[in-house]
Amino acid sequence: MFTREGWFVFPVVIVLGLLAIAGALAANYGTVGALLSDVPYAVPGILALVAVTAAAVEVTRDVRTGKRLRHIARLRPNATVRPVQSFGSMLVTAQRLRVGTQGVGYSEWSCQVLVILPDRVEFWATSGDEPRWSVRRAHMDISLVLLRVDLRRIDVLRLADALSPTKIEVRPVSRPVWTSYRARYRQEAMEQLVRNLDHDPQELLVEDAGRSDR
Repeated sequence: MFTREGWFVFPVVIVLGLLAIAGALAANYGTVGALLSDVPYAVPGILALVAVTAAAVEVTRDVRTGKRLRHIARLRPNATVRPVQSFGSMLVTAQRLRVGTQGVGYSEWSCQVLVILPDRVEFWATSGDEPRWSVRRAHMDISLVLLRVDLRRIDVLRLADALSPTKIEVRPVSRPVWTSYRARYRQEAMEQLVRNLDHDPQELLVEDAGRSDR
């Protein structure tokens, strides 16, 4: 069995498997035409391999996210620690605040973390032992906005400091992380995060529904 932190080897194993398959095909087929003639028979196996690879990536992301959450919880033992996903707008904020941008944007391998304390809300990147920045709760304005990400519109929670340009824009992530692909679990995660911030999700989410910022 793999250890909890050892699941990251899955993608490596899959890549090595693909290379091995490619080598076997090259050895068994003398021409491209001969190879293409058998492609229909290979499609189910290829699709299965793609599915296994995607599953391995999601498992790896969930395990690494859990490890990150436990690490931060040890550093902030009395805080509420929630996994979140950030987008390009947070990179802009990081550049404006002149803090490092590594691990601030969307990551395929781990999630960012929101730490909720009595006086502030901290944003933690995918690595590091300190938050990148925080928003003071005494002056915090909370709202739901729609961000344009590629060709999609993503609903994110914005935590803005009314007295400064500092803000946090994130989308909460449910656990295991692959459940976030379903709207029901995304909604539940959003509502729970709003409750953690001492707001009523029914009032906030209904009031701000459909609001677009970009």
